[in-house]
Formats: sequence, C-alpha cells, structure tokens
Amino acid sequence: RALCQVMPDTLLFFERPPVPMGKPPPWSVAAGDPGGVVHAPHWYDGLTLFTKHFARDLTLDMTTMVPVFGADAVRACYAAQLCRLRDQLPQLPTLLGEFGLNFDLDGGAGFHSGDFRDQIDALDGYYAGVEAALISCTQWNYTADNSHTYGDGWNAEDMSIFCPEERCTPDDIHAGGRALDAIVRPYLRAAAGEPLHQGYDLQTRRFELALRPDRGVTAPSEVFVPLYPYPRGYRFDVQGGTFTTTHRDGYDVVLLQPGDGDVLLAQIRPA
Repeated sequence: RALCQVMPDTLLFFERPPVPMGKPPPWSVAAGDPGGVVHAPHWYDGLTLFTKHFARDLTLDMTTMVPVFGADAVRACYAAQLCRLRDQLPQLPTLLGEFGLNFDLDGGAGFHSGDFRDQIDALDGYYAGVEAALISCTQWNYTADNSHTYGDGWNAEDMSIFCPEERCTPDDIHAGGRALDAIVRPYLRAAAGEPLHQGYDLQTRRFELALRPDRGVTAPSEVFVPLYPYPRGYRFDVQGGTFTTTHRDGYDVVLLQPGDGDVLLAQIRPA
C-alpha cells in the first residue's frame, strides 16, 4: 500500500505458496486491499522436475496430487492445473511467474546425442497449457555461462534455455538456444478486448487466435510472430477485422483492428 501511494502506476507481483503446499491469500480491492496487483504463481511438472526424466504418458497433477496416465491426458492435465491456479484469484490478472524443466534429463543424454526431443515435447506441452489458460508466463531461466558440467551453477539445476557449449555457429542469433522449436512461438502480446482462444500447433506450425473486441479501446491488438518457425515465410489470415504488419529484427508484430463483428479470428500458417 505504501508503494502504491508513492508510485500509483506500479504493478506488484506476488507469488502464492508453492503448489501443493498452500493457497494464495484472499484479495479484494473492495475490502481495502490495494489495486495494481498481479497473481504470479510458480508451477512445475513435478514428476519431470524431480526425477529428471520426461514420461509422455505419465504425470502427477500438482494441484490434486493425483497421477495421470496417457499422453493426451497428460497434456490436458498441464492446462487444467494452470487453469486452477488462475481461477484461485479470478479477480486478478495471472502471470505464471516461473516454469520450465531440466535440460540434463536422463543423466544429460541429450548433451551427447544432440537429441532434445523430450525437452521440446515437454515444453510444448507446458506452453500449450499456458495458451489454453490464456495467461502470461516467464520461463525459468536464462544463464549466460551455463555448462554441461555445472548446469546453471547452483542448486544442481540445468534449466537454462541457452548453453554456450551448444553454440556451434556463432553468427546465428539462435545458436546455443535449447528446445527453441517449443519456446519460440507466436502469441497474443496485447489484447484490445477479451481473448477467447489462442493455440500453437508445433507439428503444423499453425497459430489460431479468437478475440472479442472491446469497442471502448482504440489501440490495436498485437500478435508477436517470430520468424524462427517460418524460415520460408508465413501467411496471416484474419476474419472480422484488418491487420498491418511491422517488421523487426527476427520477428514481426501484427496489429489487429476489429471490424463490425463480435469476434475477431486470426490464423498463422507456413507460406
């Protein structure tokens, strides 16, 4: 409250007790709690995190402590957990303040084989859950001096999305990046209205978005489109509105303006 009095435009992020140890405190501006607060829980696929092995057809729901079996059910479980975290404080915006996984799965097997499909599949499932829950996220972590021997350099963790030992072509901005096929994906970064759906299919590299426009907002919605998944270009289609594209270094920003309809639909697909 004291910070808000001095800096009224400040956003305060607070983390709930780690799942499954507790629930966040109630928060009500009407009851006197300050505004400008963001719910920023942490979440991990605990079974993968602690065993350092990714099982596509098995996980443990960290919000219910119930095992889940089957590849499709496991991916659905990621989304269900994140929706439960979001819904614990529905009156506040939710930012997933921390998530990720160890890249030294199975004793660092990927370091020797160059096969990071497990990490890619796991992270794709986590990001799909974030998209289904319609929340924002920050992945843990980036460690500039990560190494195969010492990982991130603390807590026996090796969760960095970058490792200089894997940087084979220094002139490539993506060199040294890990599991980028799952991480570098389109997303809605600013919504002039209510997001109804967004999702990215890693196999087809198609992105879909549905948005209910707010007629009281004149600024456009913004879609971040990285060029990494689309080396031969991409096609952007929209229904119920118009768009313009701003080109940046390594990515585009597509600005969406709604038409007269109630819902604006957009899709990205490879050219």
